Amino acid sequence: MLSTQPEIEVVGEASDGQELVALAGTLRPGVVLSDINLPKLDGIEATSQIHKDYSDMGVILLADGCSAQLIIRALRKGALGFLVRTEDFKQVLEAVKAVSSGRRFLSSQVSDHIIDAVVAGKSMDENLDEQLSDRELEILQLIAEGLTSAEIAVKLEISKRTAETHRTNIMRKLGINSQIEIIRMAFRNGLISLE
Repeated sequence: MLSTQPEIEVVGEASDGQELVALAGTLRPGVVLSDINLPKLDGIEATSQIHKDYSDMGVILLADGCSAQLIIRALRKGALGFLVRTEDFKQVLEAVKAVSSGRRFLSSQVSDHIIDAVVAGKSMDENLDEQLSDRELEILQLIAEGLTSAEIAVKLEISKRTAETHRTNIMRKLGINSQIEIIRMAFRNGLISLE
């Protein structure tokens, strides 16, 4: 759809986060539009690497859903834009134009999540970010959503043993020892919602 727009040139496509970072360095696009859930290297970590190496490159992240914590984490890691995948194409176009001009862009749906969290008095600090790596945060969210280690391994294209090691490390670092505690921790930190 973007390639049909006369003012936009699509210069490349990546199938995973590692390829995204490599292509960003090779092709040097003005704007990167990335899914947040990528295999091999998630979208937030890819954004962090791109931002560190090419601070002039604007990254827009797309997510299936969002929480204030997730949005704040993405912005702190260097994203300039954040959209929910269900946004209409006009929002995507507006985001690309804004970010290509060096401005931030949060869709109204994303802004509403931030405002609702502020009004509800939810914490937006990065307590979990200080304790867990981006990959561990991603896996914590998947565990809280009910995925098994085998399902996480398939989704993230890692071995089941690696997924189980991450699960063990997460529980050790957070001092928790049950699935219920994982769900509570993820809910309190905005990684999952009741929606």
